[in-house]
Amino acid sequence: MAYLSIEPNFLTINPKDNCYVIPTWQMENLQNQAKSITLNEGTYNIQIADGYYSYAKATTKGEPFVLLWIYGMNGSTFVNKTSGFDENGKGFETGATWTTLNGKKDILTLQVKEEVVLCGLFFDVNKENNDGEVTLSITKENDPSFQVKPPFKVKSKENCYVFNEKELVGLRRGENYKELPPGTHLLQITRGSDVSYWSENQKFDLEPWALLWVKDGKFSTEETGVTVEETWCSLNGYDDRVLINVEETTTLCGLFFDTYKEDNEGKIILSKRVLKSPQNPSLQPRPIPVAINFDDLWNTIPRNPQQDIICVSPVRTVVRREEEIILIRKVRKVEEIEASPACPVNSTEMSPVEQDGQTKYTEKKNAE
Repeated sequence: MAYLSIEPNFLTINPKDNCYVIPTWQMENLQNQAKSITLNEGTYNIQIADGYYSYAKATTKGEPFVLLWIYGMNGSTFVNKTSGFDENGKGFETGATWTTLNGKKDILTLQVKEEVVLCGLFFDVNKENNDGEVTLSITKENDPSFQVKPPFKVKSKENCYVFNEKELVGLRRGENYKELPPGTHLLQITRGSDVSYWSENQKFDLEPWALLWVKDGKFSTEETGVTVEETWCSLNGYDDRVLINVEETTTLCGLFFDTYKEDNEGKIILSKRVLKSPQNPSLQPRPIPVAINFDDLWNTIPRNPQQDIICVSPVRTVVRREEEIILIRKVRKVEEIEASPACPVNSTEMSPVEQDGQTKYTEKKNAE
């Protein structure tokens, strides 16, 4: 695939400086606010079956979207198979992660070792003006009898976590905040990026991940194809990617979420590839009309002056691809024509009456 430009170090997320802190007591509130389900050992495929979400300040209907918070019970781990593989060719085994589903074709595959809790929710500045709900399809591999009843629905009012907008906007600074001009932008986590944290004197390595807050302007993600003004996207692992089609300039902010940020280490670096630029009609070259030399055109017509009566006149103008085409009419051996200064008559083709009249007229003019 050809790219117009490549920026390997487009955006950097520092897990300490660019971390939105959700204190432990609020994290419990978030988990209670979310729609949740406990998944036992096995491999699960999760995707949006139906629905949409519209943000409180949005003027558009919204898109199929949901935010997911996943954590292991009692310290158990799981593998997000969507994340790809680490440097040793193994899947990233982790105890907790954030991710999103953007569109009905976006699929999350989880390999559960013991038990994990899957929480579905929305982030917004308020839940009075938001709208919509999404239904998730959750299936278990090699177990066709597995069913989730009632359907797993994430609702805009009941399952929305209201964040502190002022605090969140305050994190949009430095290398984690960029503009995206009109065009198609492909974002990925650069290999070598990693994040870790400490808990009870034990260091935990996390899968490389980031949450991306895209806001303002008009844009759509590849997965949804719906033009919106705001959304959240996730990158989980080195193989994951986000493709954003920007119609009007928007902003991109990379963030980390944690209950405590002071022990966070590492950094996440995103690369950006520009696939194409918007088509600007004013910058496109215009076709140059073809100029026709009338005298040259006359001389290119094969004719016999003794026999032919030729009348060349602009009969009709046809505009095709901004080129003016003058139609040429050639009349051979015409007995009756409407003589005019634009179409001189060959006297050899006149009737006897016309020739006699022409002779008398000529003699009269000469006598004068």
